[in-house]
Amino acid sequence: MTLKTHFNETISLATPVVIGQVGITMMGVVDSAMVGRVGDAPLAAASISQGFFFIITVIGLGIVYAITPLVAIAVGSADHE
Repeated sequence: MTLKTHFNETISLATPVVIGQVGITMMGVVDSAMVGRVGDAPLAAASISQGFFFIITVIGLGIVYAITPLVAIAVGSADHE
């Protein structure tokens, strides 16, 4: 496997993850822009809630990222249990 082939395969695997991460970030930006038109207090409340949402999202992504290699090992060894 050449370096260029390895790089292209890595980019093709990483692209959906990058798009998902950008989507999560943009969701917070759009939420802030929409709530910011309502007023200062709602914007402050939305900012606090985005922090909690981010913590939950990071925990969920951590679990998913931890399970991914385990699934890959099971599929690679043909152990589907």
